[in-house]
Amino acid sequence: MRYDLWPNHIAGLKKFNVPTVVIGMSAPKTPWYLSPLLPLVRRTFVSAVHVWGMVDDRDAATMSSAGVHSVVLGNPKFDYAASLVDTAIPEKFIRWSAAQQKPILVVGSAHETDAIVLAQSVHSAYSVWLVPHDLKEASKLSNAFNGKISNSLTEEPQNTNVLLIPEFGVLRALYTLADAVIVGGGFGKATHNVLEATVQGKVAACGPNWQSIPENKSLVAEGLLHPAENHTHWTGYLQKALRGDFVQKEEQARKWVLAHSGACDTMIETLEQAVEL
Repeated sequence: MRYDLWPNHIAGLKKFNVPTVVIGMSAPKTPWYLSPLLPLVRRTFVSAVHVWGMVDDRDAATMSSAGVHSVVLGNPKFDYAASLVDTAIPEKFIRWSAAQQKPILVVGSAHETDAIVLAQSVHSAYSVWLVPHDLKEASKLSNAFNGKISNSLTEEPQNTNVLLIPEFGVLRALYTLADAVIVGGGFGKATHNVLEATVQGKVAACGPNWQSIPENKSLVAEGLLHPAENHTHWTGYLQKALRGDFVQKEEQARKWVLAHSGACDTMIETLEQAVEL
């Protein structure tokens, strides 16, 4: 899957004549194991892998320039996102939503760095809902807002400026309730899954490190994702969302995700053909 391929694994599969297919692969640049500077490793991969299944045409072009034939099978993340349409919202959070007197900003998969930057932005017009990426970091998110926050685990639904939601598995449903969305991780290694919000009709914002995720490039080009370099940019996004500037893109966002789904069926068909080799 994707790109984390190990030479010893591939060599072992080849040794025992196991059909090998790579799927969901992104290649913004030539993978190290296909480098002509490593001829033995390259030869093992090229001879062992029956199908290189790429996410999109740009990745296929990278492989072609490396002298390796590949096919575009699509991105299975779109299929996952499409399955989230009409996700049921837990009753508790419906009551939290009803209790708010301000629009709701959902910060999904939030890290401490995201919380720190957000705390510096102008966000007072929103009820900020923080969903940690790692539940162990929940207290760090609280510290970024000086501890003046509510907690969905310990308190009953009430009007609040900041709500910490240290609960696993609820984020994908919460995006439905959001008036604005920030997806975390972008001030660290990489932005987390934006499609979970997009399929709910949300135009999201993220941090500066978004380029390594293949679908983010298309999201930005379509105006469905707004990267930010600092808290000032997030303030600008929040002001636009407050004015309703993104409402007209809600249906476009949903349709865009659904239009790109279907990769899993193609991948299964490809795997079945490989097994019959």
